Amino acid sequence: MLSKFFEAVLYLCSFLPFIFAVFGVAHYSLRNGGGRLLALPIGLCFGPVLLSLVLEFFFAGFPRRSDAFYVTVVLSIGTSLALLSLVPMRKSLVAALANYRGLFERQLGLIDLSLLLLCLGGVVLALATAFLLPLRENDPLEYASTARQLLLLKDSTQYPFVNTDVSSGYYGPWSHGLGYINLWVWNGLLGDQQMGSAGARLVSSYYVFATGLALLSVNWGSLFRGRLISALLYIGTPIIFVNAISSHIDTIRIATFFLVLCLFYCYLLEKSNSLLLLSAFLSGLALYTHSLNLLILPLIGWVWLLHERKLSFGFFARGTLFIFLALIVVVPRYMKNVEVFGSPIADFNAVQVWQVESLYFEEWLRLARRLDSWFDRLFFGVGKGLSQPDRFGLAYYVFFVALILYVRDVMRDGIGAWRRFFITNSWTGYFFQISMIFMAMVIVSWAVGLDSFIKNERYTLTIQPIVLAFSIPIVVQKLKEKHGKD
Repeated sequence: MLSKFFEAVLYLCSFLPFIFAVFGVAHYSLRNGGGRLLALPIGLCFGPVLLSLVLEFFFAGFPRRSDAFYVTVVLSIGTSLALLSLVPMRKSLVAALANYRGLFERQLGLIDLSLLLLCLGGVVLALATAFLLPLRENDPLEYASTARQLLLLKDSTQYPFVNTDVSSGYYGPWSHGLGYINLWVWNGLLGDQQMGSAGARLVSSYYVFATGLALLSVNWGSLFRGRLISALLYIGTPIIFVNAISSHIDTIRIATFFLVLCLFYCYLLEKSNSLLLLSAFLSGLALYTHSLNLLILPLIGWVWLLHERKLSFGFFARGTLFIFLALIVVVPRYMKNVEVFGSPIADFNAVQVWQVESLYFEEWLRLARRLDSWFDRLFFGVGKGLSQPDRFGLAYYVFFVALILYVRDVMRDGIGAWRRFFITNSWTGYFFQISMIFMAMVIVSWAVGLDSFIKNERYTLTIQPIVLAFSIPIVVQKLKEKHGKD
């Protein structure tokens, strides 16, 4: 057990060169002092994903080499990238440390300290549970099985595994990018040949921690206690915690989704070309973790248009560049999916047994998820966040309270106040817009008879940190104003 613990620690430490590399670039690009707080969670989230991308490149270009070859080359590239990004900005690293010291150097009251300890305790509990329990859920077992095949073949061009002659009988028609699965492969290259017995099991909990840190780092003008409660409620969201301890992919998907949107808001504030390029590339890395993160593109498109308030050549040019840089990371995978499945993204259609008409799989799925009638689709589908507090916690209840308070405050300005809803001039306003656009997409898809957004709780879960980042600071601020004390 002790040896497995040290293996897991070594595995997580192997991310450090790539974490430093992404952190350095993010800190350099974020010129605003408060915005630079995001550099660390960005490095923590996207560093491991960049490692996965580099590993896939060498699996594809230099297949079937020794484990030592891949470990040496990948770590050498990570170290080189870290030095390139950090050495020129040694002085600004001191400022970065000062920013984070300033986040916690204030005198914390007993309540704030208790909230902070609860956050850390929740992460430690998730890490310990994930480390001790065996893999038992369907999706994580699929990741581990796919990773084992990639480790045996050391050739990513064979993925997805639809040719069972190549994969020794294993059939895995999964079309998502390898951003998460390659972290399991990396664990195997470092010595864990059992796939799932040590370090890789901790990745999902690691990303819960990174998202919690991100929630502390955004909306820096709001009360620190509100951000602490946001982080605590995210870590304690029942389905998030279950996903963390069961090694599910959703925690990395949500973390990258959330941080791309946060970074893009910093671009809207600063209008920096380096931030635009970084946001676009990190969007590509987010897509590389899971195709569901394609939702980033329409959300950014709409909120960007609301911010610009006009269509111009410059807007189209920057938008085209953003889409190009985001998609260039995943286009090779989408092209392979078209070759194999006939479409760039294949999920339900990729599993042939589900297409057997006599199984009535789609009908069974609707009944199992309580989406059979019109009312069920509205209540358990569109209203999933409210109808399933055992899955989503109290986030959506607090959200609607905060929404009422926010709308009331905006409309107090009188005639024309409604225009403020379309102005992105604060973190609160930005998160409000993202939430409303997402919910409009859900309602429209339901209204036209599509189940895409409502049949799976993963869509609703996608904006969980955004819902909390919007609502909790508002409610905490109102409570403070009402009672006049911390």
